[in-house]
Amino acid sequence: MELDTSFLPAHLTAEAKPRVKGTKKAKGKDKKRNKLAEQPERTPEDDTTSFPRLQHCCSLCGIDPASDSRWQCCAKCGETRYCGRACQVEAWKQPCAHKVSCGHRLPTPNVIAESTTVEAATILHEFARADASLAEAAVARLAELLAQAAAQRNEGHDAGAAAAVVVAMAAHTTSVCVQRDGCVAIGYAALGKKEFKQAIVSAGGAEAIINAMESHINSAEVQLKGCWALRNVALGAAAVQHNNNTTTQQAVVAAGGAVAAIAALRSPHSGDTALATEAFAALANMAGGDSGCQTALLGAGAA
Repeated sequence: MELDTSFLPAHLTAEAKPRVKGTKKAKGKDKKRNKLAEQPERTPEDDTTSFPRLQHCCSLCGIDPASDSRWQCCAKCGETRYCGRACQVEAWKQPCAHKVSCGHRLPTPNVIAESTTVEAATILHEFARADASLAEAAVARLAELLAQAAAQRNEGHDAGAAAAVVVAMAAHTTSVCVQRDGCVAIGYAALGKKEFKQAIVSAGGAEAIINAMESHINSAEVQLKGCWALRNVALGAAAVQHNNNTTTQQAVVAAGGAVAAIAALRSPHSGDTALATEAFAALANMAGGDSGCQTALLGAGAA
């Protein structure tokens, strides 16, 4: 059966300069804390092809600078900025964050458009909170890559991609693009190996889909893609760790997904045949779980 690719977001085509790797150079009296990378001077083209907020806000939390605050730059590359030492240390300690990207220029639309699954996920982990437009571009790229992997039945993609998408969805709840394409990315990731589905649920992927649907009840696209993603995540009864408890992915999805799917059926888009099909399919997959899933469905009004 031919894979449905209607959920693919538009391909990103922005042009940008490639990343340039710098070399370390000691400056000032305190050489240990002031080793900055030699980088080519920024040009006007750099400003139009980069994500401007990355140059003016905290790279980790995205907070805007206060007029009287003293911002810290990475002592090694001089590219990333932080509102304080706490964010700088956290950014370095995270598994997929600045420790990986240090020495490279800040990401641009062109870098994201040409990124691999691992690279796009790494960019999201590090910068998703700081810039909504970057999050939109990187989530769309991951949705595209995961769709390609599903079409080729390639299960070798990175299981951490969905976790990176969850980070972006949590940071930009008001962005329809992030929420819509985030549902697409998670839905395609769920078509991979059982371990990927377990990783999605453990990372909060089911809740991210449900929150997207609840926050954007008037968006037909979010409702459609959310139901489709819930359908895929709820397929199967693999054991997962969720909130320090062992349960099944169906139970996690049914806990809130049943309400979201039924709400979609009662939304202003209730006459949408495609939406109704995906919503009923999601509910059917949830109903295939244990008695707890069925109780959740009945409680949500699925009878």
